[in-house]
Amino acid sequence: MDSERMISEYMLHQWAGIIRTRRESGLTIKAFCGQSDISVSVYYYWHRKLKDMVFEHLSVHVSQDIATQVRQNHADFVPQGFCRS
Repeated sequence: MDSERMISEYMLHQWAGIIRTRRESGLTIKAFCGQSDISVSVYYYWHRKLKDMVFEHLSVHVSQDIATQVRQNHADFVPQGFCRS
C-alpha cells in the first residue's frame, strides 16, 4: 500500500472517530466544532468524504445482493433479462 493511501485511510479513521464523538456528545456541529477548535467547513468536508466512501462501498455490495435476492425469490415476477445473472 502506498503512503498516500495509508495517510488517507488514517485520516478517514480519525475523522470517523471525531464524527462519532460529536454525535454522542449531543452537541450541534457548530457547538462541537467551536469547543474542539475544528473548522465547521473542515468537519463537513470529512463528513462528506466518509459518507461518499460508505455509499460507494454499500452501493456495490447491496446492488449485487439485491439482484441475487430478486432472481432467487421473485423469478416468476421479474421479466427475463431484467436482472443480470
